[in-house]
Amino acid sequence: MLDQMTTENHVPAAGVSRRVFLAWAAVAAGVAAVPAWARAGRAGTLLEWREFAPGVFANVDTNTGGNVLAVVGRGRTLVVDTKFPFLADAIRADAASVGEPGNDLLMVNTHHHGDHTGGNIGFVGRGETMAHENALPRIEEQYDTYMTWIPTAVMQAKQRAPGNDEVLARAEKLAEKADDLTAKSWLPERAAGREERLNLGGMTAQIAHHGAGHTDNDLVVHIPEANLVHTGDLVFNSFVPFFDADAGVTARGWVRSLRAIERLCDDQTIVVPGHGRVGDRQIVVSQIEFMEKLLEAVQGEIDAGVSKEDARVKQFDFMRGLGFSNFSARAIDAVYDELATSAG
Repeated sequence: MLDQMTTENHVPAAGVSRRVFLAWAAVAAGVAAVPAWARAGRAGTLLEWREFAPGVFANVDTNTGGNVLAVVGRGRTLVVDTKFPFLADAIRADAASVGEPGNDLLMVNTHHHGDHTGGNIGFVGRGETMAHENALPRIEEQYDTYMTWIPTAVMQAKQRAPGNDEVLARAEKLAEKADDLTAKSWLPERAAGREERLNLGGMTAQIAHHGAGHTDNDLVVHIPEANLVHTGDLVFNSFVPFFDADAGVTARGWVRSLRAIERLCDDQTIVVPGHGRVGDRQIVVSQIEFMEKLLEAVQGEIDAGVSKEDARVKQFDFMRGLGFSNFSARAIDAVYDELATSAG
């Protein structure tokens, strides 16, 4: 069932738009709880955060968008991804709360999709903000979509953070300033290239782009001191991943990026996916296996002369039991086109 964050009432599974993906992602059910080895939730914050390593906090909640990371250094606190607009000010307030008093706030987007960038309005113009150079025009082009979420910010707060009066109050203030928002309100001020290194003071964020995969602007954030990686949507833990044909998606490139992430991991590495619960190296391996099976299965359909229209309705065994099952046909479509084009 689609929620009220989209005005679209019916969309075929393979023709789903990015806006509908964000709506489905926001209402997906069945996400497992944060792993037992995580520490207790942080007291005094507006949202629920877990401290996975000293000074490294994550908000993991599919109901409110992509997973957010806060990394506290001496003098600087890094925020990775920002969920939807109604949470912009709450995420900023929490990042300041978990950090040292007076810390500057930095923000990085792992890619341009709106459930990872909608809350940028809490950070742009108020400190250093960054996304991959390919993400910047895509974020700017999403202005109309972002703006559809502003008038409904109060409703979203009531539905997704029920009983949280402080989140509601901040959403009300956001709705009141709709006339002041422009496309630049969401646009990070600095472009990241293939590699960036941010010194946070006692912590380091190593940021890398390994080529097109989930999108043409994926960034991976590695915190070596914490042995932790935020993968963005290169990893969907226990979900069918979203294939965005309009954003340069490539399954083979996705595998290359995942292998680069795997090389960062040992058996103790904490892996924060774009969606789904926090895990370890195995969730990266599982995503590689999914992609390789998908490539193999679709190539088999092509070799057998099966049309894309017939292939897309197949239910391959390795897809069964995963969340976001409505995205299966879309994934098959995208891989079919990728393989058929390269064969031609």
